[in-house]
Amino acid sequence: MEPLFLIHLCLLGAMLAAFLMASRMRLASLASLYAIQALLLSAAAALFAIAYGDAAAYVVAGLTFVLKVLLIPYWFVRIVRAHGSSERLMAFVRPTLLSFAAFTAILFSSFVAQSLALASGASYVGLTASIALILTGFLMLMTRRDMIGLGFGFLVVENGVFTLGLALTGGLPLFIELGVLFDLSIFFVLLVAFALRAQREHASLATDYLHELIG
Repeated sequence: MEPLFLIHLCLLGAMLAAFLMASRMRLASLASLYAIQALLLSAAAALFAIAYGDAAAYVVAGLTFVLKVLLIPYWFVRIVRAHGSSERLMAFVRPTLLSFAAFTAILFSSFVAQSLALASGASYVGLTASIALILTGFLMLMTRRDMIGLGFGFLVVENGVFTLGLALTGGLPLFIELGVLFDLSIFFVLLVAFALRAQREHASLATDYLHELIG
């Protein structure tokens, strides 16, 4: 098979994973879907490196695999279980409505990507997947009531930006990708520390208590 065709399959799979993540209310399920999404994006970066002979893309693919596929999902689940937090996540709306909203976001992404692809000459599939990931991530940020769900929403948005870089520019420069991955690592550490403190003080990871930080 052509590398470009396989790249498109990986991006479509990542978009499907984002659609499923939008309505998942169990930590293990959400973490597994994120790991699958990250694995597909890592594979897309590796295939890009093979197709275009870009050595930097191999580095990005490897770091993405280690950080997003192996470390982040594993430590999310381990830390929550170790501190007795509920693995049942919360949202402001029902899962069925979240699925409908995510499906609508994907349809909207396909229409927007069609116009952008004609104007820029970029990959239609890549643009659709990247916009869908970004919108689905923002959907999770707006509808989740717990810190873990919000964290995964941010991670999906970041994956969308990563995919957009592949679609528009064929990959961002290596030092920018490394900077993004470093920022992602810092965000994960801070989120975990904040979640553990919330669990210790309120015995809950719900965002309802965050208003106490105002002032």
